[in-house]
Amino acid sequence: MERYWPKVAAVIALAVAVIAATLIGLMRFNNEAPTESGGPVRNTPGDVTPAAKAPLAVFIGDSYTAGTGSTGGASFVRVVADTQGWNFENLGEGGTGYLLNTDQDPKLARLGCGKDYCPNYPEVIAAAVEAEPDIVVVSGGRNNVTASTDDLDAGIPAFFEQLRDALPEATIYATSPLWDVTEPPEELGRLADIVRASVQSVGGTYLDLGQPLDDPGLLARDKIHPDNEGHLAIADAINKKLR
Repeated sequence: MERYWPKVAAVIALAVAVIAATLIGLMRFNNEAPTESGGPVRNTPGDVTPAAKAPLAVFIGDSYTAGTGSTGGASFVRVVADTQGWNFENLGEGGTGYLLNTDQDPKLARLGCGKDYCPNYPEVIAAAVEAEPDIVVVSGGRNNVTASTDDLDAGIPAFFEQLRDALPEATIYATSPLWDVTEPPEELGRLADIVRASVQSVGGTYLDLGQPLDDPGLLARDKIHPDNEGHLAIADAINKKLR
């Protein structure tokens, strides 16, 4: 019997080697995936598929967009971005609008945006481009309501053309100009028509929000800017249009 033990041991050793080789092959197979050319791509333990990157939205606008009247970061910009799943950069500046205004009184500018000079919408295009946005949302217009028809007819289309030229791949939205709880002046409707035609002419989308600030309880103490509830009402109107 003893003379057979070397043969038995050899058979056992061979069987163990075959099983080990098979297990190693299976492990290697499970860690490799075929490429289009048929070769393997090794997935190391450190390889993690990155999550989809959230789009970046830039907001251009006046004091409403800047968040004046809100507290605790409850501006409509933040609420819209959070709801849509966007990262965002807010370029809103108080006292600004679609038209260039290089003759600003520094004292009035400080009341509007807290600076000696408040950059109007065309002047923040460069900052928007630097942010490399996927989406641009333009809001406001009430500060231009007293401008002449000729200035509006020239300035608003020129702004959207410059914006599109600077950001040819971005999705562009423009909201209707907002007013407070008082009756909007007739000129606001004229301005809205120009904004609608101008943004659509560059392939953008016009968001007609109506006038969501239709209750005195939605206004801050100055009776002009929205409070937190007012900002939520604006955000709700925008989100409904985006849906």
